[in-house]
Amino acid sequence: HKAADKTFFTHNPRIGFVYSPSSRTSAKILYGEAFRAPTIRESYSQAGSRVTNADLRPEKVRTFEIGGSLYPMTEIRTEASAYVNYVQDMIFLAGTTIHRAGRSASSYYTRFQNAGKAQVMGTELTAEAAPAAWTRFYVGYTYQQSKLFDVIDSTLLAHEDVPDETQKISDINICRTVLTNAR
Repeated sequence: HKAADKTFFTHNPRIGFVYSPSSRTSAKILYGEAFRAPTIRESYSQAGSRVTNADLRPEKVRTFEIGGSLYPMTEIRTEASAYVNYVQDMIFLAGTTIHRAGRSASSYYTRFQNAGKAQVMGTELTAEAAPAAWTRFYVGYTYQQSKLFDVIDSTLLAHEDVPDETQKISDINICRTVLTNAR
């Protein structure tokens, strides 16, 4: 076991530009970076079929968004945006090459690993109306398409064929919930 004293140094810049040509319209462009450090469980827990991995790197995400809002009337607000999120060093529970002693030749330990990347692209539409002081209506719609790629262990994908270089998350089952919206 390695010492549990870990320190992560990261730079997480965020920048945004908002332009409002009138009191009823605005446009925005946003960029940001963030990270998620491995949890204690992901780094140090073990089980009969799982070994520790103190060498995990934090998951990193870069996000870009463009959008705008419009107030066609004082009581009604509409907004639309499109975004792209790119995640690297995703942490998955994945197979290893470490054989489980006393088991069949095809029995290997698993461990949490930095095992892949993901890209999430989407759009969001919202509308809000306040026809009276005592009531407010809201409707929203979000569509996103997520892709998992550069996976180091094909057993992460519940798929009988050899996985393509790019797999759509909606087409497969992943052993861990994938970050799908980092905004």
